[in-house]
Amino acid sequence: MSALRLHAKLARSRANGPGLRSVVWVQGCTLGCPGCFNPETHDSEGKAEAWTVSRLAAWVASNDVDGLTVSGGEPFQQPEAVLELGRACRKIGLSTIVFSGYSKAELTSRFGYATISAAFDAAITGRFRQDARTSNGFLASDNQDLWLLTKRHTVADFQDIPEAEIVIDSSGEVVVTGITIPELEILRE
Repeated sequence: MSALRLHAKLARSRANGPGLRSVVWVQGCTLGCPGCFNPETHDSEGKAEAWTVSRLAAWVASNDVDGLTVSGGEPFQQPEAVLELGRACRKIGLSTIVFSGYSKAELTSRFGYATISAAFDAAITGRFRQDARTSNGFLASDNQDLWLLTKRHTVADFQDIPEAEIVIDSSGEVVVTGITIPELEILRE
């Protein structure tokens, strides 16, 4: 059974894909995109916590969501586990989406279309480019692609997703997530 090195997880989100989704951020990325939203996920060890795929899939299933979104770090730098997680969540009827800094061509040449589409319904691909930053739709920069791997989603499904959200979990921890992370200013008297 494979395990994923996780940076963080969020049980329920509306800003990370169509519908209500669980989100996992993997730990580790060597791509080094300038201006990356999640630089704390780059170190392959970082604050990583190892979760088996079966435990993680059970956690996602327990959250009463429409799907799973995998982000990072770079998910495909842990390919065996991330593909296994996508397949496990698809098997229980959930939508699966993955964010990757690799291009469609890189992913296809490395893993093959059939392997990726067996695990994920959609992928957001391409390295983040700070000079091509966009606030239009679900992509972080204009050079990225929304790759629909199955017929589960359409481009329209990705149009009205909130750009950001602030979640306060049951322990009081504040999580800010989404494509456009707002700058928060705390007012002090």
